[in-house]
Amino acid sequence: LADSFALAQERKVYIEELASLSTKEEYWEYFTRNIVSRDLEEGLVLPAFGGKDFYCVYKKIAKSGLVAYAFKPISETSTEKPVLCFRPTQVALHFPDAVLETLLEDLHWMGVGYEGFHEAWKELDELMEDPCFRSHKEKIILAGYSLGGAYAQYFLAHQDNWRRVSEAI
Repeated sequence: LADSFALAQERKVYIEELASLSTKEEYWEYFTRNIVSRDLEEGLVLPAFGGKDFYCVYKKIAKSGLVAYAFKPISETSTEKPVLCFRPTQVALHFPDAVLETLLEDLHWMGVGYEGFHEAWKELDELMEDPCFRSHKEKIILAGYSLGGAYAQYFLAHQDNWRRVSEAI
């Protein structure tokens, strides 16, 4: 029970910090380094930049060290784009499974992030075709930091995904 309370308090602090950032660059850096490094459950609501709109965690994809979160604007009339964000290398010892998996991905002999991306590409392709995540021609924001940045690069290079991205961070 104490751990659940501590995690809820930590989440509150991170969400308040995210909502207080003044530039898009600060927002996305904080988002990719601190928010996405947490274990986020589908349905969790987070403020979009500027605090006038919100994202919800639409889907979590996890394979061999890769963790990707699909964020969808809550409002149907939102001007925000859907976001696909990849989790960075995990170094927090309270997630020992994630630390080992991501370190193995960082050291993969075929390239950083190789196995995780190649195990997850089918689910990522399905996500891009999911009309509840994005309309057929709608472009997304792609983001990642550290290992997440390597996954984002694989995503961009895979098939014609670069055509589906309006901004890569």
